[in-house]
Amino acid sequence: MKKVFWVFFALMTSSGVYSQTMKDTDTSDVQQVIVKLFDGIAEIDSSKIVKHITKDFLLLEDGLIWNSDSLVRVLKPMKSQQFKRSNEFRFIRHEVKDKMAWVAYNNTAYINFNGQKREVNWLESAVLVKDSTGWKVTVLHSTMLAKPLKK
Repeated sequence: MKKVFWVFFALMTSSGVYSQTMKDTDTSDVQQVIVKLFDGIAEIDSSKIVKHITKDFLLLEDGLIWNSDSLVRVLKPMKSQQFKRSNEFRFIRHEVKDKMAWVAYNNTAYINFNGQKREVNWLESAVLVKDSTGWKVTVLHSTMLAKPLKK
């Protein structure tokens, strides 16, 4: 009976460690999808943007409702301008459950547009789903901030 208990205990303990490792990996993967999506936006690269969002992607920003087509359409004219953008993220909270994830973060963009420098701050949340190719953003909600959140 003691052998059965220790075998059962070992199986439960090892599966708990594996489960925790998977959660940590998923958390990192979810955060990287956010970073890579905004890298695509910064580079105005529609293929990189589309790679990290679902077909039914929804962006809610400043009272507007956008999809992938409208996002790409708004960014496209900037390609012919002097445009440079980099992003800095401060992840606040996340939840990963099975094939769905939710993440909240502060996004600061450093933008140089036609020689004018600007810093823009948003408080954002995203819902991601996991498919056979990995995590993708399905909903992104963005609120512009007058100043960055305190660190």
